This record gives sequence, structure tokens and C-alpha cells, in this order.
Amino acid sequence: DAASWVRLYDPASGQYYYQHQGTFDTSWDPPAEWRAPDGASAAPSLAPEVGAAMRMQSTFRAQVARKAVRRERARTQRNVLATASDGWQKLFDPASQCDYYYNPATEQVSWTLPQVDEAGPVWISDTDPQTGNNYYFSTAS
Repeated sequence: DAASWVRLYDPASGQYYYQHQGTFDTSWDPPAEWRAPDGASAAPSLAPEVGAAMRMQSTFRAQVARKAVRRERARTQRNVLATASDGWQKLFDPASQCDYYYNPATEQVSWTLPQVDEAGPVWISDTDPQTGNNYYFSTAS
């Protein structure tokens, strides 16, 4: 009978489903005998608190995702050493989860920052994982 069915909200899918209180059968589609209670809309509606919570969660998840994308871009972008004459690039190796250095002119690879024979400090560009901002530091300081 119609009174045996209730409409319940599934937060994981954001959808309503229907459950028979006697048999505990469930259905995503309204059963033929289901009727909305008097004064209630048959169309699904969210309580204002639930809608607000879902919008807040969505905003938070989007913010977390954007930060993750920025971090990944920073790791995969080539952080070129600032001195053009030495040509070393700082790269990230996903297998070892470590940075390494590559010189495309000489095709040399090094796990440690190579020493530059030229006079003057070497400036390295990197990205702050928390803010996503670029910063530079000198190997001489």
C-alpha cells in the first residue's frame, strides 16, 4: 500500500530513492502505489540546510582539486635554472617521487644539483606547494 513506501535521500548520489517499510525493498524509481504525503511536493526537494551543506562541500572540493592541479602542474613543469649559460633543468620523477636535474644541451642527468663552473650564484626557480607561488633561491646562499 502507498503508506508503506517512504522517500529517502542518498547523499552519495544526490538522488532520492524509495523504500518499502515492510519488506525493505528499495527502488530509484517511485513505485506505482507511492504517493507524496498530503501537502508535500512529489518533486524532490532538499532541506535548506542540506542544500547549503552540499554547496559548501562542492566549493571545498573544487578548491582542493584546483590546489592539487596547481601542485601537479608545478611538479611537471620544467623548473629551469635561472642562469641561461648552465642550462640545467629541475624535473620531477614520479616513480621515485624525487626531483632530478637534466641538461638538454649535454643530455646529462643528475640526482643532485650540478656545480656550475662559472662565477656567480645559480638561482633556482621552484613552486611553493601550499600557495602555488613561484620563488627563487640561490645555491650560493
